[in-house]
Amino acid sequence: MTVAKKVRVLIVGCGRQGEKHLKAYLSMKNVEPIVCEADERRARKLEATYGVRYVIDYEKALADLAGELDAIDICTPTRYHYDYIIKALKAGLHVFCEKPLAPTYEQAKAIADEAEKRGLRVMVGFLFKFHPAMRLVEDVLAKGVLGRPYLALFRIGGRGGHRKWKHVREEYGGAILEITLHVLDLALWFFGDVEEVELLHQAIILPEREVRGGQRVRVTAEDLVLCRLLMKNGVEVLCEADQITPSYMNYMEVLGDEGNVFTSILDYMPTTVFLRQIGTSLHVHRFDLVNLVKEELSYFVSCLARGIRNELNTARESAEIARIADQLRMRVYELM
Repeated sequence: MTVAKKVRVLIVGCGRQGEKHLKAYLSMKNVEPIVCEADERRARKLEATYGVRYVIDYEKALADLAGELDAIDICTPTRYHYDYIIKALKAGLHVFCEKPLAPTYEQAKAIADEAEKRGLRVMVGFLFKFHPAMRLVEDVLAKGVLGRPYLALFRIGGRGGHRKWKHVREEYGGAILEITLHVLDLALWFFGDVEEVELLHQAIILPEREVRGGQRVRVTAEDLVLCRLLMKNGVEVLCEADQITPSYMNYMEVLGDEGNVFTSILDYMPTTVFLRQIGTSLHVHRFDLVNLVKEELSYFVSCLARGIRNELNTARESAEIARIADQLRMRVYELM
């Protein structure tokens, strides 16, 4: 009997998100994760808790381990993404990266170009696609159940980061790169290409935040954004995204000339599909809590193990998301 080859992944940056990735990989029988964490005290703690190998220096890890690794999983602050990804690709390694792929369109496009040139896979952590509620919406739209869609409404509210950089403009923090990208990703997935991008409102609602360790920081990046997209198929998309919601919030609605669908990734909110046709009326669906980190990483590992390209969350798709985000960010910076 053939024994399946272990997929070896180096997780770079093992803070809160990196540890979630580590737990997900450890739950998969065919994955061997290795931790790369600059804080050696933190790395030793992870080694003791999970029994994993660790390294401290990323470039040394690439030099020493590239021959035994299959992929790099980047969970560092945004400002490190471009440099770390390019080095991984030049070392011949596939990449998973938490969103955003890079802080700017120019860098995201360069990553996509480099990956395609080398025949390597890059996947970005837009995890909403892996929720059954969002897949139901995609299926409803693909089958034309709602008729012609003409309006989509999104709200996504986060608590704000526990790390200082998530609230600092110069370090690529703020609601656009931290939160709004999820909506941009879904809009492109559901409706195709974007025709127009418009910033309707931006603000810093909470000018001071408490982050890890009780530190008080001055907020210099937007924590509230309202924006509008006009898709090439005529659908209007309105989005509110923020980093000021005490309890995480997420929901969306799509309106069409034959009905509408309302949904959320939150397990306590139902998904409803209303149809105009007599006798069909309202359909209600409920979904249990989903470990989206595990779902997206399972998909990435499956693609690696089978030697196929990931069709979801590609570098090229993320470059287009970055192009739209650049337009919004530049307009925000003009107004601040």
